[in-house]
Amino acid sequence: MSHQEGGTRARQFVHKVARQKGISTGRTYTSRYRGVHQTFPTRRWEAQFRRNGKPTSLGCFDHEEEAARAYDRMMVWCELHCQEARPLQKTAGYKPSFSTVPLNFDWIEYKGDIEALKKITQDELVHNLRRQGRMQAATNCVHSSL
Repeated sequence: MSHQEGGTRARQFVHKVARQKGISTGRTYTSRYRGVHQTFPTRRWEAQFRRNGKPTSLGCFDHEEEAARAYDRMMVWCELHCQEARPLQKTAGYKPSFSTVPLNFDWIEYKGDIEALKKITQDELVHNLRRQGRMQAATNCVHSSL
């Protein structure tokens, strides 16, 4: 491959990344929080995590912080249930270490949720978080139509 071809490919790659991030249009749809991005055209905030290597939506929220908290609750659930991604930690007597979990907010904010998170499945949590987001959207539609 010639030097010129390599430069062209590099520019194409940079342009593709810029386009994906909204840079070429002057828009940015990224969040300051882990696991959160702004959707288009609703401009709501979507929380996502990876399940089996695939992005999985946790719902769309009116406020960026609410989406970040939805992501955090899923990360706390994953730590409590010691996901398969970390099989070395699946030993008898394993205690979750929330200080090492990458959360957006201090884990103390979720201390009251821990018992409930221990009792539900991951699918139930995903369903509950998505329902919270839908309820916000429905509430806003009712208020905007009045």
